[in-house]
Amino acid sequence: MKYSKQENGTVRVYATLPKTYENIINFQKADLETINSKGFYELVEPILTQYQRAETLLVSDFANNKFTQRVYNFTQAEIDALNTQTVKDEFKNNLTGAFAFATTPDGTKEYAIKIGNDGKIVTVLVP
Repeated sequence: MKYSKQENGTVRVYATLPKTYENIINFQKADLETINSKGFYELVEPILTQYQRAETLLVSDFANNKFTQRVYNFTQAEIDALNTQTVKDEFKNNLTGAFAFATTPDGTKEYAIKIGNDGKIVTVLVP
């Protein structure tokens, strides 16, 4: 379990608690009340779907003795862009023999550049 502590106006995330803290030996094994009394609170990491992102800043919920991240759902435009990029990436990963990719000067089309069996350079439009 990760913990967080507010220090100098920012929230610091600890992968593990300190072994000793303010003369408390074995602080990592202290009871939750002691840990919380020193300003360390559980970090709740949300489980995200493919179409969500978590805010990097943590929000304190001292009533429940924890820090958490706000979760934002992608907009439809972000979902569409992600889906388009996924299709392009899959196409590119399954394209054999491509040695480079190039985008047209206007940025609207992308091509895979390959060498054909006859030694000639061939371009393939990436959907």
